[in-house]
Amino acid sequence: MKSLGRKLRKFRAGRRRHPFSPLDYGLKDAAQHPHNPTLITGLTNRLQKWNLAFHLQPVSESRDVEIEGSLRISVDWDGERICGVRVFSSRPDVTRALVGGRRAAEVQALLPRIFSICKRAQAAAVEAALDAARGAPPAAARHREMEVLAEVAVEYLWRLRIDLPGLLGLPQRPAAVARLKHELERNRGTGEDWSRFLVALQAAIEEECGGEPFAQGDPEALREWQAACDAPFAQILRALHLAALGHGEKPPYLPCLSDAGLRQIGDALERDVNFAKLPLHQGAPAECGARARLIGHPLWQALPSGTSRAYQRVLARWIELAEIPPQLSRLLAGETPRCRILGVTLAPGHGIAGVETARGLLVHAAELVGERVARYRIVAPTEWNFHPEGALPADLIGLPARAPRELAQRVDLAIQSLDPCLRHDVELVQFHA
Repeated sequence: MKSLGRKLRKFRAGRRRHPFSPLDYGLKDAAQHPHNPTLITGLTNRLQKWNLAFHLQPVSESRDVEIEGSLRISVDWDGERICGVRVFSSRPDVTRALVGGRRAAEVQALLPRIFSICKRAQAAAVEAALDAARGAPPAAARHREMEVLAEVAVEYLWRLRIDLPGLLGLPQRPAAVARLKHELERNRGTGEDWSRFLVALQAAIEEECGGEPFAQGDPEALREWQAACDAPFAQILRALHLAALGHGEKPPYLPCLSDAGLRQIGDALERDVNFAKLPLHQGAPAECGARARLIGHPLWQALPSGTSRAYQRVLARWIELAEIPPQLSRLLAGETPRCRILGVTLAPGHGIAGVETARGLLVHAAELVGERVARYRIVAPTEWNFHPEGALPADLIGLPARAPRELAQRVDLAIQSLDPCLRHDVELVQFHA
């Protein structure tokens, strides 16, 4: 066995996604150096300034603790095809260290700052979980749903304009994403703010499809548009179609968010202490995200046999993206929110909530004693989609690749199509017969 120079490629979440706030950096520094009293004191002062009066104490452990974690992915290659994939997550249980015993209001303010990727979805999840634990009706449901939808749109455009083009050798186009992200950050929830965001979003979508969107329910129209159109998204689909990615046996898709589904997850969290890190649906790994949410869409049955799941995932994100402007418009006009955020009371003081994010289902489970958090658990989409026996090994094992560069690109595309919320390190290991 010989390593291909231990070819490690690191994609740090903070480098290409939402930047951390100064408070996030303070939390991360304190967690990485828990024995440093100066850092702990500085963070405590800052939290008190933000009315988050945590009583943090330095600890005597000599090893560092990482708040963010990472994915380590090892790919075995025999020179012809991929013959093995191992996935390991080092994401720590941050909530156990920082949340237990805190007041619910403190936890509600803190968690979206710790998990700054998809921070609006995190804010919606913690609010819904705490409300469900209290047995209270959801607060500001329409506003939260609009914020989550807008965040999904920004995430999808980031993948389409920056990440995927970079992997496929196509021009990256970050300017419109930066403008849209700026509009979302400055949005204070007024009708004028949302109208401005909608204008920017619709312009970005039209630019992506060249002003010539295909009929989403018509597979033949998709094929013709993909072949003839020179729009950026058509170029991405053509490049993915030619990338010869895996299409072997797939794991099941996670069902759409529902009351019954959340209750099942709540039961599993109680039965299995490892469920939050290695979640299963009906005893097996399951994929979540746009492709899973659109399980019944007519396009999938009409696609050519052998169409890769990476292609399907990217196409599913586009279908959802194109639907977001009209959904936001209807919500802005007062329509009742759809089931993208759901909270369920499991028992007095016990609540669970799910939010359908850009990457898939995010679950928060809260237990309250009075207004203090006794226990808090989170199951993130990355834990579903990067299960060691889940979607990534199913995509890659058996995939042909005859050169290291070809292998590296296909591995990267498969990972990007599942879109982890952690940085990831990839090791390619070559076997010789």
